[in-house]
Amino acid sequence: MQCNNCHAEITGNSKLCQVCGTKVVVPKIPCPTCGMLHPEHTAICSHCGYLFNFKKRPATYRSKYMLDFRESHTLSAQINAHFLKAFKDRIAAEHQIEQWAAYRQCYDDSVVQKSFAVRRTQLAEECYTLHSAGEATLNQQIDMLLEDHFEATLDHFLILYCRHLNETELPEAILQYGQVTLATVDLQQMILDYLDLSQEPENFYIDFIKMPIAKLKNASSSFLFPQRDEKIVLICDQTILGSCKEGFALTELGLYWKAHFNPGQQIYFSEIKGVFREKEWITINNHFFNVSPSVNLKMLKLLKRLQRLYRYRMF
Repeated sequence: MQCNNCHAEITGNSKLCQVCGTKVVVPKIPCPTCGMLHPEHTAICSHCGYLFNFKKRPATYRSKYMLDFRESHTLSAQINAHFLKAFKDRIAAEHQIEQWAAYRQCYDDSVVQKSFAVRRTQLAEECYTLHSAGEATLNQQIDMLLEDHFEATLDHFLILYCRHLNETELPEAILQYGQVTLATVDLQQMILDYLDLSQEPENFYIDFIKMPIAKLKNASSSFLFPQRDEKIVLICDQTILGSCKEGFALTELGLYWKAHFNPGQQIYFSEIKGVFREKEWITINNHFFNVSPSVNLKMLKLLKRLQRLYRYRMF
């Protein structure tokens, strides 16, 4: 880095130029996603997680699916093993693990199993091609490829073929989002399709002109604190008397909510670290969230999908 006054080279982390004594001004660059300023050699935005220079990070990225490319003839079998693990993990996370055997039998008897047997051979070829390219980001690209196909296949199978096993009926509309990217998805429509609140007893609003002004004010003073130009997608009132002092709201950037006897919470989609189903509720970055078993499951699926979209937004 050079001094802005005399252009002498600045060594170390000195705050003053060693030649002319001028205060060192560290150049800053804005994050293209959220606008926060950072020193010009920053690798990752501290606010939204944007990767300024992805090539600085390949050594720190740990692959989720450890494929052994030395055994290229077994890649299809390796992918199938990873898929079956993802399948069982999905049942444990979103359904009833006690019914794993029934879900597995249903899968083995379905056309989905046969079609995925063909698809995993194609996936093996695609993964091998990526690996052979030797790009710095290949591990993350392979993970993205496999994770998106696993998720899309499982959504298709569980929603269309396992209605008799599922406790909550999930909307078929979410199947269209299996392989979208953050740059191409209609986020507002995706949120509405995933939650499908028209099938739920909760009171919710997407037309805020028709929403009673008192409810909107109560939500705004209780839990909904968006940025100035942040577009609100929906507001759900969870109060018994309809005051809207408790409930949740989704915007184009994040989720805001307030549960009974709990303070208001918010999480930006770019900051989602973990979403888990507990007994009768879910936790979002370790924060309690609860509406109903069906809305909880749909919210969990929506937030997990958004988490993946933000994780792989560079591609």
